[in-house]
Amino acid sequence: MRNETGCFLQNIQLVNFMCHDNLYVAFTKKVTCLVGNNGSGKSAIMIALGVLFGVRATAMRGHSYKQYIKTGEDYSVIRVELKVKGESLQPDVIVIEKRLSPESSRIRITTNGEASGKTQDDLNALIEQLRINLRNPLCFLTQDQAKKILKAHNLKSIYSFFKSATDIENIENNQIHDQLLLQEIKKSLEAATTRQANKEKTLEAVANRLEIKDAIISAEESIRRLKVEYAWGRAHQEEKRRIAAEREREHMLNEYASKSQEKKNNLAKLEEITGKLSVLAQKKNSLQVRRQDRLDQIKETLGKNERRKVEILKELEQSEYDIEQMKKKVSRIEQILGRPAETSEDQKKSEESLEAALKELNNEKNQNEKEQAQLAVQKAQTELTISKVHKEIESLEQSSQKKQLILQSYKQQSPIKFYGPAMEAAIAEIKAQNLEVTGPIGLEIHVKDKKWSRATESALGSCIFGFILHCKNVKARLEGIFAKHKVHRYQIYVTTPHAIRKDDRILEKALKVSQSIMQQASSVSSSPVTTVLAQIQDSNPLVVEQLIILLGIEKIGLLDNRQSAYTLLQKKVGFEFFLTPAPDRIQYIGTSLSDMRCTVREKQLLVSQESETELLHEIEKMKEQQKELFQRKNTLIASSGEIQSALASHHEKQALIQDRIAELEEEIKRRETMQTDVLEIEYKNSIQMMDAAEKQKVSVAETYKEVLHEIAASQAEIVRILEENKCAQEREEALHKKEIKQYTLEHENITQASQENEALLASLQRRIDKMNSHLEMLHKECACLRDTAMDLSSQHILHVEREPNEIEGEIISLTAKSYAYSSQPALHEMSQIEGMDSTILDEEEERRVLLEKKKELECEIDRINMLLQENQEEIEEIEKGTLERVRKREDLTYKISNSSIRNFSDLMSMREYSGSLEFDHQKEVLDIRVKVTEASKGDKNSLSGGERSFSGLCFLLSLWPLITSPLRILDEFDVFMDALNRKAALNLIFETARRIDTQVIIITPLGVSNPPADICDVITLKPPVR
Repeated sequence: MRNETGCFLQNIQLVNFMCHDNLYVAFTKKVTCLVGNNGSGKSAIMIALGVLFGVRATAMRGHSYKQYIKTGEDYSVIRVELKVKGESLQPDVIVIEKRLSPESSRIRITTNGEASGKTQDDLNALIEQLRINLRNPLCFLTQDQAKKILKAHNLKSIYSFFKSATDIENIENNQIHDQLLLQEIKKSLEAATTRQANKEKTLEAVANRLEIKDAIISAEESIRRLKVEYAWGRAHQEEKRRIAAEREREHMLNEYASKSQEKKNNLAKLEEITGKLSVLAQKKNSLQVRRQDRLDQIKETLGKNERRKVEILKELEQSEYDIEQMKKKVSRIEQILGRPAETSEDQKKSEESLEAALKELNNEKNQNEKEQAQLAVQKAQTELTISKVHKEIESLEQSSQKKQLILQSYKQQSPIKFYGPAMEAAIAEIKAQNLEVTGPIGLEIHVKDKKWSRATESALGSCIFGFILHCKNVKARLEGIFAKHKVHRYQIYVTTPHAIRKDDRILEKALKVSQSIMQQASSVSSSPVTTVLAQIQDSNPLVVEQLIILLGIEKIGLLDNRQSAYTLLQKKVGFEFFLTPAPDRIQYIGTSLSDMRCTVREKQLLVSQESETELLHEIEKMKEQQKELFQRKNTLIASSGEIQSALASHHEKQALIQDRIAELEEEIKRRETMQTDVLEIEYKNSIQMMDAAEKQKVSVAETYKEVLHEIAASQAEIVRILEENKCAQEREEALHKKEIKQYTLEHENITQASQENEALLASLQRRIDKMNSHLEMLHKECACLRDTAMDLSSQHILHVEREPNEIEGEIISLTAKSYAYSSQPALHEMSQIEGMDSTILDEEEERRVLLEKKKELECEIDRINMLLQENQEEIEEIEKGTLERVRKREDLTYKISNSSIRNFSDLMSMREYSGSLEFDHQKEVLDIRVKVTEASKGDKNSLSGGERSFSGLCFLLSLWPLITSPLRILDEFDVFMDALNRKAALNLIFETARRIDTQVIIITPLGVSNPPADICDVITLKPPVR
């Protein structure tokens, strides 16, 4: 909306306000970004403007304005200068000054140098005139409000913020005030009607007074006599009631004692059932762990076989490649040699006998070769297995040697060795140059319980390579030293000195957070829980505070029991994630729990006794595996020797057959042409090599089949175990549910009985208390009745024969007769008639006075009738106007909500997101729907922290054009945003500020890079001297 007042904040000056002695800030552009480190006093400017323009102290980190006076000072001054559009061409300059002291505050307002106000009412009128509305959270967004709005999940609270920010809530409150005022008018008219009726009754009383006065005197005398008798009858009757009530109270006290004992018995039974339920849960968890261990062992075996399968496949591929190359070579030789020449008919006949004998020998040779090939395959498989066992032995030896070296380094642990010789040389030079540097951080860490050493090192990550310093010049020298010694892995953190920021109490606050979270965790889970901060809090305070700022170590949990970690994360007691001693990292990723093993370096900086024990256990396990592999290797070597002996026997037989075949072939060769050239020999050798390769391939294929069979068996075993686990789990679950149901039913029955017992006890207690009060009242009443009776009978005890009811009946009869007259206004004494005094008058004078009173009452009644008629018409007009304003307010609500929907969608589209606002004005709920991708659901809870904060800021900016205020302040709105979303959010603020006529002040501890120079000015505050 347009800033019709033309108001612009020129500058602000703070004297002795919060952390500032004398701060002056000038505002020259439409958007001003106040940046600076934590503790530089940025928020003090926002709080000062809030104090000046009517924001409550409770909404700004405080309880009262006087606590904003700087410590040690007697007063504080806030002074602002505003430029406002005036009636003339020149704008008016308004200076507002507010002086705070512990006892009071003073205000001084000047316009163009002339005093124009000095009271809070004057200031309120000026604020109203300039339309400065910093009470609106949309115009005055503090850190706490930003966190609540940007992370809000409650749809009603978002809608409530929408109403408050758009002033619809104020309109509703005004309408409610009007309705209450209308009700007050109606009540006044009802009172006037009642007064009219009273006047009429008074008039009637005046008219009838004289007629019935004598009858009343007679009846009152008789009633007075009967009241004495009635008083003594009541005294005797109340004494009897008191005795009966005491007997009844004694009976109730006995019953209360019996029910109290029954309550104690029920509580003991409930404790017993709770213990049984806990035992059942532990038993179920134990069975699940054992089944999972068994499944993990089989999966490990399956993994080894899968790796063997890959190796064999590679060997098969190599064999196929070699065979293919040999086939190509044989084909080339056959092409060179060509087909053999045809022999003559005589040669064929002469060669038939030789070929028949050769064929018989070849058959015998083939049979022997087949047996020999089978033995060769067995030998090849055995040798391949021996080779693999040998490789496994060598691998285990290498791993064992590596573990031995790590163990030796543990025993001779020197933390500086962890960083390597380059870092060691760099640290030595840093010490030689006497630089004010703390680090590396890993050398400054001391873990209380060494069990958590690996987990702590995993949590710290790359921060253990960090160095802390307080000067940028030192940073440049430090980087030069690292470059000189070729140190590539390091982190440098430039911070303020610990002595300067000790008032921030970072460590103290973090310890409180850590203790609070651990207390909440202990109430949810019985497993012992600690945090990284609790383990290293005795280390260097500067290092610990830096890790709190960087990693939030007060919210990183350390826990042995995984199940307890799952429970604590689901309960959201405050932990970011958990680490186990292994270490395993358990955390939420999106809406799912993630449990993964952290990568652990072979060299460890923070070494624990448990790590050494675990490493020794691993080395012993490797030695046992080596022993088993050696035994297997010896068995395979013996088997290979037996196969070799059988092969030698077949070779001898093959040699004899070969000799006989050779003789026949020599005879055949003499009758054939010369074919023993070099190509023929090479051809035969290639054929033999190809046959050998085929045999090797067959052997490897057999081994591959065995591995596939083992994999299939392992997979089938896994399926079988999973099915068994499923069946067993179903049986256990059914049995567990049955037992749980049984114990729960018993628990519910006892609980119900306890509740009924509690209700009965409470009822008895109330009855006893009521009876005690009743008895006390009876005691007092008996004493009172006796005293009254004594007073009525002139201190004489009267024995009454009649019952009080009988006497009361006679009194009622006389009282009824008297009341028939006394209930009318005419029965009142003169002093009780409105406008009459108690002066005793004679009959004639009293008549004259009564006639004047009658005339006066008639006039008064006529006046009230006229007043009622006039006001009734006015009430009808007010009710009609109220209904019309309610209708217009509802129309305005829908128009504003539709505008905000369009604005929000346009703002989200600038980030290429899809967003919408879903209003339900009947239920007063507002849902923010955001899609960052086409596949996302649109649920705000599924977004990252930066995306959720960006969408929240878009919601705030969508409402900006709908309200009128010349000044808007945002304090640390970007606290949950990453760099990308923060940059996009700042651009949106700048673009929105261009479109609306308002002044914007942004407070952020982060820098603002490349702001638009035409509308934005960046002011960096330096930390004040404290």
